[in-house]
Amino acid sequence: MKKYGLVIVLLAVTAFCRSQGIDEERMERDIQIAENILSTLERKETSSQIFVYNNDRFEGSYVEGYGVIFNTSYRHGRTVIADTKGTHKLYGDAVVSNLPEGSSTREVKAFRLNLDSLAQAQNKEWVEKMKTFLVDYADLISQLKPEDKIMVTSGSGNKGDWFALEARASGTSTINEGPTVEISKKDLIDYKSGKINRNEALKQVKVIRAASKEEVAQDVELLASIFERLYKSDLSNTYYLSGGVGYGKIPEFGVVFRMRVYSSSRNEGFHRIVTRNQSGLSQDERNEIVKGMYPDFLKELKRNIIQYGRTVKSLGGNEMLMFKVRLTECKGCDIPKNLELSIKASDLKSYDSGKMNESSAIAKLNVKEIGNQ
Repeated sequence: MKKYGLVIVLLAVTAFCRSQGIDEERMERDIQIAENILSTLERKETSSQIFVYNNDRFEGSYVEGYGVIFNTSYRHGRTVIADTKGTHKLYGDAVVSNLPEGSSTREVKAFRLNLDSLAQAQNKEWVEKMKTFLVDYADLISQLKPEDKIMVTSGSGNKGDWFALEARASGTSTINEGPTVEISKKDLIDYKSGKINRNEALKQVKVIRAASKEEVAQDVELLASIFERLYKSDLSNTYYLSGGVGYGKIPEFGVVFRMRVYSSSRNEGFHRIVTRNQSGLSQDERNEIVKGMYPDFLKELKRNIIQYGRTVKSLGGNEMLMFKVRLTECKGCDIPKNLELSIKASDLKSYDSGKMNESSAIAKLNVKEIGNQ
């Protein structure tokens, strides 16, 4: 069974902006500006910095009935990775600062560090930066209602699982859940109108503890395994999974599943459509087939979310079940780059109990097509 640790992710996951009065183009612009501000604040160095991981941009999404969620899929901090010999080893595009003179950036003699204290310090620093964003800049997202919220989540991706990964001096890998911060639009309105001062507004920012691995219900993991099987190339008739299905829980919001699907393989300049065993195709022939698959893929995905999503009983009625799907590459095909689908747990429960039929349940799905290929 797949490992699961919680905090986020978020991908940035979203629902379709169906509520009247929402200008989607304007919302997207506001979110992109906010993403830039978040990334700038996050990159700001401090004197205590040890490691800075490659900066992965924040990704924001409007979710109808909730507000806006920003997710950064990697913790940008000073996590130390060490082996049992006391040697720091860096992975990926990590950049190192404050090293002893003459030290190699690929292998550095261990410092005497209390990694638990280090993790606490970097979490605290991250929270303070995000509080600054929420109080001073989040009101730039202008179309939110007073009851809406703005959330920023942190976490890391590891084989599709969304959690910050830390290795202690013993070399044993452990899960380090990152924090989540949130404020309501009403609190921002009160601050900007002078009803409360900045310090009072900062106190309104809610710091949410991430759900631990042990707190994730088995039905969440089970649903991920179901979709992993459904979209293997031998069962799917359209796009297929090459890897697993990632998932994470956003505290007080719901569960998000993440998939990346493919359509073909390439050998010596020719393409093969894997799920249909069609080979020897040119690029144009391949693209035409892949484009034609999209409506069927979307239709079946909606049906599968309703049919199998009802097996998740652990969510509260107002919590959401979300799927974020990155589609196969198909340049010039006029299909989306990404899909985001969401539904309330209460709607899945109504379908499961027979209070609504399948077509009515599918109509409850919020669907957002993102980007264009």
